Amino acid sequence: MTFVLDASAVVRALAHDEPAAAERADDLLVRAFTGVAVVPGHWHVEVVQAAAGGVRRGRWSPEWAHGMIETARALEVAVIADAEDPAGLLDDALAWDLTAQDAAYLRLARDLELPLATADAALRRAAERVGVACL
Repeated sequence: MTFVLDASAVVRALAHDEPAAAERADDLLVRAFTGVAVVPGHWHVEVVQAAAGGVRRGRWSPEWAHGMIETARALEVAVIADAEDPAGLLDDALAWDLTAQDAAYLRLARDLELPLATADAALRRAAERVGVACL
């Protein structure tokens, strides 16, 4: 199955410190390892940012964060260049009340007609409003 993979979903799936999300996270990782996860160009930066933030807040050790990054790198992801239409991305971010990064995920899912895997509640609500299915 092909789907768009938001950084928040992969970070939550790899975190292993949120027991309530464990089953859903395992399903997401199986999908990512057995299907084709499509991501915008900034995806790796967002995963690294989340790992760095987790270390800074004392949630994870630096060693553990490095392991998370290596696991994320092992996922089969197809990186699609970020939108070449910054003005359109701005319009979408404002219309959907999202960050530019999250609007890029939603645009990618909408434009490719793919479901979106996200752990971000605001992104999930925006996806529902524009008719993008969420995993």
